[in-house]
Amino acid sequence: MIRRAVFLCFIIVSLLLTPLSLAQREKGTKLFVYCGAAISQPMLELGKEFEKRYNIKIEYTFAGSPCLLSQIIFTKSGDLYMPGEQWYMDQAIDKELINSWKVVALFVPVIAVQKGNPKKVKSILDFLRKDVKIGLGNKDACAIGHISDEIFKKAGKILKKNGLADKIWKKTAYMAMQEPELGNSIKLKQLDATIIWNATAHRIKDSIDIIPIDPKYRIDSPIPLGILKFSKHIDEAEKFLNFVLSPEGKKVFAKHGFATLNNNDKKKK
Repeated sequence: MIRRAVFLCFIIVSLLLTPLSLAQREKGTKLFVYCGAAISQPMLELGKEFEKRYNIKIEYTFAGSPCLLSQIIFTKSGDLYMPGEQWYMDQAIDKELINSWKVVALFVPVIAVQKGNPKKVKSILDFLRKDVKIGLGNKDACAIGHISDEIFKKAGKILKKNGLADKIWKKTAYMAMQEPELGNSIKLKQLDATIIWNATAHRIKDSIDIIPIDPKYRIDSPIPLGILKFSKHIDEAEKFLNFVLSPEGKKVFAKHGFATLNNNDKKKK
């Protein structure tokens, strides 16, 4: 999966190399954060407040989680990595790219449909209907695609529907490279149904309808924030990580529709 993601993201990496190098040459402390596209709103807000409070600028690149990981592997530069799923953080850890990390919030996947739910979608089983046009996140490009695949496989086992995942993917009309594209496609009535994060659904809740996924096979996704081993500003990066984890940080995440965790939840160093 990582090799395929490297290929998909090569052009993005090339475009980002020059801005990153210039930023590193500028005076003043700056932290460069590789951040999942679906986490942009709370992180932009927290970045502005952190800069105001500590005079440390936060710069971001937003993309799908595997694309970000490919950028990190390719450039070996930057300060923090924030994918939309733990699986990608585990890959970074296995490649010895991470100094320390902690879970800062939680994504909950939901079904999104057009306002009024004209196709009367009730569950992911309706994704198989011929009259329901679905779109999903690309499994190799964004975390929601990987999680969706795991949900389909889990549901297939629980509901004893052999090949459920393969059947759904086969009839998928659109595959997004970044998760926010899916919510916009529902909003614009280009799709009938999709799976997006609760936070994305919260952002456009007046333009779509939201259907919970059965907890028996729903898979929630921890959102980790990690400090890169080659960061030249480890102390400042640690300060930013703790700021995101603070009660103030949790309020910002909650405001944007994310689930938050207690201070004693899972962490690793």
